Amino acid sequence: MPKNTSAETKMVHIRMPLSLVKEIDTYALKHKRSKTGLIVEAVSSYLRRELSAENFRKLRGVLGPKDAPEWASCKTGSEWVKRVRTEERDNSEWPTL
Repeated sequence: MPKNTSAETKMVHIRMPLSLVKEIDTYALKHKRSKTGLIVEAVSSYLRRELSAENFRKLRGVLGPKDAPEWASCKTGSEWVKRVRTEERDNSEWPTL
């Protein structure tokens, strides 16, 4: 994760279960990380995942069968992805491993 280049920070006080604080201390020490950096990275990562999931939920149903008729030939999304990747690999000018 890229470091926050903003020099502006704010100190916050939060309560955490003692067992979690001990886990953070142990992990930070073992990996030579600061507790603050570890917590900031964890919260940032969590928020990115949650916001992405929220955006995906908002987009659910936006495309219909008329928008992507090629999807109708597959039972699942993963089946369609595999088929497209196979077609791209087989028809590529650049061989892939």
